[in-house]
Amino acid sequence: MYKYNILKIFPFIIGLILLPIFLNAMIDETPINWEELALGKETFSPHVFLKDGTRVYAKNQDRAVHCESLENCFENFYRQKEAPVVLWLGNSQLHAINQYKDTDILASEILYSDLKKEGYNLLTISHPSANLQEHYVISEYAKLKLNLDSVILGVVFDDFREDGVRNDIGKVLNDKSLSVALSVTKIGRKIIKKSSDVLDTEDDYAGLKMTFQDKTERLLNEQLESTTELWERRAYLRGLVFNTLYKVRNYIFNINPSSKRKMIKPRFVDNWSALEQLIDSNNASGINVYIYIAPIRGDVEAPYVLSEYNDFKQKISLLASEKKVYFMNYEDLVPAKFWGMKDSTGASGLAELDFMHYQYGGHKILSNKIYKDFELREVE
Repeated sequence: MYKYNILKIFPFIIGLILLPIFLNAMIDETPINWEELALGKETFSPHVFLKDGTRVYAKNQDRAVHCESLENCFENFYRQKEAPVVLWLGNSQLHAINQYKDTDILASEILYSDLKKEGYNLLTISHPSANLQEHYVISEYAKLKLNLDSVILGVVFDDFREDGVRNDIGKVLNDKSLSVALSVTKIGRKIIKKSSDVLDTEDDYAGLKMTFQDKTERLLNEQLESTTELWERRAYLRGLVFNTLYKVRNYIFNINPSSKRKMIKPRFVDNWSALEQLIDSNNASGINVYIYIAPIRGDVEAPYVLSEYNDFKQKISLLASEKKVYFMNYEDLVPAKFWGMKDSTGASGLAELDFMHYQYGGHKILSNKIYKDFELREVE
């Protein structure tokens, strides 16, 4: 009977022995930015560091020009009694370059230099798949912190499928003045509520601080981190597992960048409300709003249900006309030759079309176009 029980658990024992070996083999020494993992190796986001260690996408001398995070962003940008600020908001299209070369720079860095000559300071803030609720929060926060003259907003149909605000942006909701400003709108209150629900869940563990359980868990963590690299890099492994599951899901359901992505109605409604409030709030403050539909690859059919996408573009145009804000459609701005491929998002490993990110040539074209249209708008 005893021997039989040993045989039953033998595979389990072998698994315990082999698991650490397998997990160690999976560990790569290269740090991974999980939020930007979908960009792949073919699409690169350049980074530079300021003197205080803050990482940004672009800088001028030691001044933040293009932030990847709100933390320290305005503090590293703002100077008293300086030129009016133009705030450029968008998604990863603004901070990623397809088939990157060492001499390439982002559109934000090019536009910063051009607008500087016209007496403006440009600050660009972009996040992967940034939705309109996030843009609304950042815009309201910038009004409180900067000498804001204009907001340039790139809208992407895909980003209306996203919801809520990420932790980086949610942190600024602790600013009382910002909370008051957002609370006057229905969507603002909803954003605050959703963000606070997440924080309340995290705070459930606050009551454990300095208890016997808390001290025991801290000691256990310290001991395991000092004896095995696996425990120290558990967050890396967790991300690796979820990324693998994501690719397997895409493989099973044949999901790829060309797959049609349908509108998610409740999320679209919330993001549309946020867009309207962003415009209304800035209009009321005498801040110019400039909206453009972001470039998308045009040599193949867009990964959207075309009837929904066409309705979306018409709605944006009508909204801009109704609210009297400057609008341009840049969807066909970047020629096919500047669009490239991206790493596989499935299990096949085959390269895929990149519909969102283009090469340096595309960044130059976008920057030059915005600069020219910005000048035209100023004449008007």
